[in-house]
Amino acid sequence: MKAMLSEEEKVYILINYNLKTLGKLSEEMKRSRHTIYSFYKKWIATKTIRNLKNKCGRKSKLNAADSKRIEMFIEKHPHSNVREITQSLKLNCSNFPVRKVLKKLGFKNLRFKFKPILTESHRSIRLAYARKYSNWTVRQWKKVLFSDESSVQVGKIYPTKIWMRPENRFKPGFYLPKKQDYGKRYVKVWSCFGYSGVGTLHFVDPTKRWSRHVYKQILNQNLIRDAKRLIGRDFIFQEDGDKVHHSKVCQTWKRKNKIQLLDWPVASGDISPIENLWFDFKRRLYKENQPHNIEQFKLLAERIWKETKVSTCQSLIESMPRRLQAVIKNDGWTTKY
Repeated sequence: MKAMLSEEEKVYILINYNLKTLGKLSEEMKRSRHTIYSFYKKWIATKTIRNLKNKCGRKSKLNAADSKRIEMFIEKHPHSNVREITQSLKLNCSNFPVRKVLKKLGFKNLRFKFKPILTESHRSIRLAYARKYSNWTVRQWKKVLFSDESSVQVGKIYPTKIWMRPENRFKPGFYLPKKQDYGKRYVKVWSCFGYSGVGTLHFVDPTKRWSRHVYKQILNQNLIRDAKRLIGRDFIFQEDGDKVHHSKVCQTWKRKNKIQLLDWPVASGDISPIENLWFDFKRRLYKENQPHNIEQFKLLAERIWKETKVSTCQSLIESMPRRLQAVIKNDGWTTKY
């Protein structure tokens, strides 16, 4: 089978097609009359000598106007799924063409990001903090012991997805504020971690209300012991802005034990790497077959927490300079972390 027409041959045909007969051109170029005629016919339709890709498959039922309607609808209602878009716009097609149009427009079906709602005051405080510690090296962050409390759900969480463009993922209106879910069982835990690994997973007694005395007891039992094991005597303690953390009783205990504190901005879970550690811990925990008995669930949670890789802790600590730079780049607003 002979190769396709070269560009030189195509130009020759266009110059001589009306000057010579089809048979003469075929004889000179040693090409069939059908090949020459087919090329000339295509040139009349396309006005190009380039080989165009043949469109295969059935023509889409959605035209440019439908695509524009879909784009306008999803920008106003980003929480709608493909079926709801098809029904609301009364499109005469299945869900597949709508999904294809959304992807062509640059939308992706992404999971909700639960982020705190930031005010202008929060933004300025976060930005000032990021600039203050932007010069800290990884070596300095290795001295920090990050701590936090979290509620572990006895059951599995199914994240929700919405249609959005990737660049809008962390803009207001495209993530949900954190809120308490009712009717589910939760176990409150406290822990800490450093560059060398994780600390003790302490379960808060469900019969006791979360208070300054409970927190002081947790610190008294775990903080100094975990800090010496993970970092050494010369460590810096990080905790968020919970009012219990800054109560007079707890502040007195920290001064008495000469605990060096790291100041922390409000509504800044995306800066704190322990939030990512909690997410990784819960993801691994929820993949397990969870027992209904709370005591057995606690044993399972302790095992999963202890299995946290040291390399994971090290990567999170090493990400601190990048987190602060992301806050500065986003002018204090929420970041991808």
